[in-house]
Amino acid sequence: MISRSLYKRAKASSLYGLSAIVPLVGQLLISLIIVRFHSANLWGDYVQNLILANIILLIGGFGNRDYIIKKISDKSFKAGHIWSASLALRFCVFIITLLVFLLIGWFSISPLLVIFWTFSTFLSNSFNSLIIHKKAFRISLIQELISVLILVSLTVGDITGLTVEKLVLFSIISLLIKLSFYFYYFRKYIIFQNISFPIPEVLKGHLLYFTPTLLGNIQGQSDVYLVALFLSPEQLGYYHIFARIIRFFQNLSGFVFAPHLKNILRLNRESIKNVISKSLRNVILLSFPAAAFIFFSVDIFYGLRLSPFVLVCLVLFFAPFYIYSPIIYFLFGKGLEINVNVLILLQVFISIALGIYLIKELNFYGAILISLFNQWIAAALFYIEFKRHK
Repeated sequence: MISRSLYKRAKASSLYGLSAIVPLVGQLLISLIIVRFHSANLWGDYVQNLILANIILLIGGFGNRDYIIKKISDKSFKAGHIWSASLALRFCVFIITLLVFLLIGWFSISPLLVIFWTFSTFLSNSFNSLIIHKKAFRISLIQELISVLILVSLTVGDITGLTVEKLVLFSIISLLIKLSFYFYYFRKYIIFQNISFPIPEVLKGHLLYFTPTLLGNIQGQSDVYLVALFLSPEQLGYYHIFARIIRFFQNLSGFVFAPHLKNILRLNRESIKNVISKSLRNVILLSFPAAAFIFFSVDIFYGLRLSPFVLVCLVLFFAPFYIYSPIIYFLFGKGLEINVNVLILLQVFISIALGIYLIKELNFYGAILISLFNQWIAAALFYIEFKRHK
């Protein structure tokens, strides 16, 4: 018989994993519709704007999820004040970042659309920490499904006249519907009056979690950024699809880690070793069918025919993530955020140097190689650091 507590953990992991995967599936479905019935160039143009929007959101997010979960796990009775204070601080960071990007003029769409798009996404992302804190995974899954259905329906309904600006507008509509529900469901945590917090303390706390998040994003997305810089919009469109499918399988880690993040932060070294060992046993079994699925699906559905060499890379791609992810949370739990930052910074330098060379020499395949190298470099660096702390 499965114990009640084990059943609850499995249910929470499954619901959270599904809610994390649904947006990725939705994005892949939309990309398929656009590539098959419009053009890969249109998807590539959209991705160029999406990359810029995501950078704004990354900076504006300011380490939101992990910092708030850590603070709320220590002071759950102040969850509303912690969340609202964080939102107020991050909103200032978000506005400054948004204005800088708009003044530079990198976006190819209307500034008004950029403002509504990024702001609605910023607010939506802000609720992620509360979803994990309240374990509101069923609600999150339902909202993600509704958002994807709205977005897909609007895209299909206007496929012949589709433009980048229309795609962004459709995204805004689906986000506003999701936000209206989240504001109602989490209304008791939203405190607009009498927010008092020590700015230096909150700023320092956010920075400790934001820095590894920022560096980790640069490291993890360096292949996509370099493709956007050096290759054509069409190649960017195809590579983004390829990378999204890989991320789909990586997000299966949500079944294991994210719902129990506040507990993982408290685990000791032996417990983390057990988490890694169990995760690796599962992911090794997953790697072969996942690699085959990715390799053949991009050919069958998107018409992207790749070398068999890519199939070998894909088999090797998944295991490292399940090594370094729990180790990073272990180091956070030990208060070793600076160590995490230094290791990720080292990895970023290696990634960019290797990435520029490989993409210039091998184009699309160079991006795949640097993505694979990034994973194993991260696993090696963090495992060495993990062994240093008894």
